Amino acid sequence: MSRLKVAAQLIQDQEYKTAFDMLKRDDTSQESFYWRSLICRLMDWYDEEKKIVDLCLQKHRDFSYMQERLSWHKKPMFERMVPRQALHLPRDPLTTPTQSVLEQLCFVTGGDSAYFSLIVECIESIRATSLYKNVAVCIIDCGLTDDEKNYLVTTLQVAQITTPDWPHKVDGFKTCDGPAPEGKLSPLNQGLKAIMCRPFLHDLFPNYRFIFWIDADSWIHDERSIDRHLNLCLKQGVAFSYPDRIPFQQRLVYQYPVIEKQYKEKLAQWLHVSGNQWVIDAKTNFFEDWKKHLNYHVEKYGFWRAIDEESAMIVMEERGMKEILGERDLYVLYAFGLPVVKDKSQILYHPLNGQVVGIFSMFHHKFKYYWPTTLAPEGVLSQEQLNQHIQNYNQLLRGVYQDKDPCELAPNQPQISQHFRVWPWADKTQILKIFSHEVSSCLG
Repeated sequence: MSRLKVAAQLIQDQEYKTAFDMLKRDDTSQESFYWRSLICRLMDWYDEEKKIVDLCLQKHRDFSYMQERLSWHKKPMFERMVPRQALHLPRDPLTTPTQSVLEQLCFVTGGDSAYFSLIVECIESIRATSLYKNVAVCIIDCGLTDDEKNYLVTTLQVAQITTPDWPHKVDGFKTCDGPAPEGKLSPLNQGLKAIMCRPFLHDLFPNYRFIFWIDADSWIHDERSIDRHLNLCLKQGVAFSYPDRIPFQQRLVYQYPVIEKQYKEKLAQWLHVSGNQWVIDAKTNFFEDWKKHLNYHVEKYGFWRAIDEESAMIVMEERGMKEILGERDLYVLYAFGLPVVKDKSQILYHPLNGQVVGIFSMFHHKFKYYWPTTLAPEGVLSQEQLNQHIQNYNQLLRGVYQDKDPCELAPNQPQISQHFRVWPWADKTQILKIFSHEVSSCLG
């Protein structure tokens, strides 16, 4: 029996890795190269596929399929990836917003050119929802090019792009240890406007009642999280979430004089709210009090990286707004590593409690496109497994595996991108159809 027929039988039995190894013994026929390329695409082995494409074209220069694959490989990584498949799960009618709320809602995000691809992914995740896909999206321009802004308007139907001035004096930037160095935490970094302008969003976009801020390096995985945000906002006027369960008094900011002592004492036992995403009802005048506290503390202590979050917490304390959404509504990588998956599903679950992740924040790991994940049959890990999961992830961050292909690190685990854009899984149904036809023809 020929190698191709053996490989066809293995493919029919879904033994793709074994079939691939069998076909590797034949570096001459177009069929062998073609099938190996399809297996690579099916298994997300794109670096390996590039090698196959190059080798094949050395021997079969006119092979149009491989020429197309070579063109694909020459694209920038972002353009090679595709948006995730939309995730639509059963909603709770008690938390589903009304049409009136949707008409008064806008999403706001922003950044500079370094964040452009992340802004695109963030908006794509909004457009992939069933309920919010037509809601207005507004952008704070902190250094986007004209071409980038044009793309956002024409391709993603952004409603408004605003280039704000600095809302404060910015000569007093500080870190936890004193004055900030020039560069990342400098007034020269226009991207920081996306943080400084958060309390002023209703001034910038006054036509909307409900302002939903979402960081550019975040994306919506389960749109029911938006439902929960809006439901809480309707109840108490604002909806913030916390990224982990660390009390405010245990955070680094508590050790430094960047907010008044009287407020620290009141917030000591609070879980630290995050500025990654939140929604505010402008009719509550929360923005006005938020601006007041932020201005006071910035003028007295200078700019602090999280001063907008602390100022928001002060207003919430003063107004008795005690309810905060939890980790599933803001999944931040530093707290628990990557989410876990069941079987080979694209649904991401919280490793601590098995809940579907709502909004995924990449935080400062924004330019890493994929890592090995942990496969949990029930979508939840034991404490021992969770500790190991986080330890493995931290090792990755320290660069232990920096020069290795993630496929080599966890060959039996699915590769899940932490971005909204992933390797093109969407074409796998088509690849399986091609294989079905090819295998049937070969086995006759």
